[in-house]
Amino acid sequence: LYLSLIDGLLLLSGLAFILWRLMKNQQTAAGIEVTESLEEELEELQHMPRNQAIGWLFFGLLILLGSAQLLVWAATGIAEALGVSHLIIGLTIVAIGTSLPELAATVGAAIKGHSEIAIGNVVGSNILNVLAVLAIPGIIGGTEVNIVALWRDCGMMLALTLALALFAYAIGSRPVITRFEGLVMLAAWCGYNLLLINQAGSAGA
Repeated sequence: LYLSLIDGLLLLSGLAFILWRLMKNQQTAAGIEVTESLEEELEELQHMPRNQAIGWLFFGLLILLGSAQLLVWAATGIAEALGVSHLIIGLTIVAIGTSLPELAATVGAAIKGHSEIAIGNVVGSNILNVLAVLAIPGIIGGTEVNIVALWRDCGMMLALTLALALFAYAIGSRPVITRFEGLVMLAAWCGYNLLLINQAGSAGA
């Protein structure tokens, strides 16, 4: 399988459509609540001069780009040292490392009672990863798609997404994710990682 230029453009078109829908519906009650919550957060921040803010922005981008490159080098080295595929390393070590900032932001929002920001952070980042991050390699020069990743890993992603939707909207009278449901999803993720580790060990044996 191969992710081509046309595939990348289709993915970006999907992202553009979602952004257009969000902008069109930004005046809904939910959107207003999120805006008010964000304004409250901004009021808590210390005022920063514009030039200083721009400087910190570029500094943060440089750190981000540098750390991303270091992460790729480290992941490649680990994969070669352990004798496992780059796919397994990406699905485990790299995935955990890149998700820690999102986890911190989500937990912080949930503790402050901003559940809509917590859910939006998770859903939004996954939409961006699928429709933008995967699209860019296809547009630049195309990339191969591992058939195992398509069925096993994408299947797991779709299954957990469906479970999230069921927990939030189809089970119970309120659109809420309970502690038990969260533990179920966490257990599913742990089981999935154990499966990856077991398969990596079997392949290396």
